[in-house]
Amino acid sequence: MKDVPKAIPIGKAELLQHGDHDRVAIFALGALIPTANEIARKLEGEGYSAAVINARFTKPIDVEMLEFYAGSVDVILTLEDHVLKGGFGSAVLEELNNLGLDTPVVRVGWPDRFIEHGKPETLRAKYGISVEAALEKLLARLKAPTRPAGMQDGQACFTRSSSATPAAGVSRRR
Repeated sequence: MKDVPKAIPIGKAELLQHGDHDRVAIFALGALIPTANEIARKLEGEGYSAAVINARFTKPIDVEMLEFYAGSVDVILTLEDHVLKGGFGSAVLEELNNLGLDTPVVRVGWPDRFIEHGKPETLRAKYGISVEAALEKLLARLKAPTRPAGMQDGQACFTRSSSATPAAGVSRRR
């Protein structure tokens, strides 16, 4: 019997991977979901647990999912196959500001300039849209000393519960 397609609720992200002690939440879009999964695997090898979220929508953002992870991880990573300026990562920063949260965000995407033609994997490597580039940025942020909220670099300190789970209604992959 064939699977029956189900409607995707507008503005709802899909939780692909979640652990009890996630330090990173990776919000990825489209073609960069496999990159997000690989980053999570490599972070695990470095001793950091990461949640992987298929954001699905640039607009509207799943505020419930974002708010949950912003309050429970040390850093959020956004991965987009789009220009960073005015893109998904910028929308995440704007929504965090609206929520009054200052969780650090590492954004990975295209620079706001002309990109020459070429093979996508070659261009992604050149412009830092890769597992290696994302890990370098993330590990630098994770290993940086944390400061109380309101300090100059805007990094927040959060208390995490070992029983933390995504809010009710958050979509989980089955």
